[in-house]
Amino acid sequence: MTVEAIRDCLYRYCRGIDRADEAALRSVAAKLDAVLKEGQLSEDDVEFPWPQIRSAFEDIAEIGRQTDPS
Repeated sequence: MTVEAIRDCLYRYCRGIDRADEAALRSVAAKLDAVLKEGQLSEDDVEFPWPQIRSAFEDIAEIGRQTDPS
């Protein structure tokens, strides 16, 4: 992931949180999921930045579960 792509993802995350923008948060979650699937060697990889990316993904997923009306 390039520095520019990371910046874009962080910008979308901040915008999504600030404006409670569901579409922006879903976009960030999808990108983080793709990064995790493509980049980490295993699901329990402890090397930077994988734990931090997993944590951010899990936080966004939890927000989604809390706001899902079903």
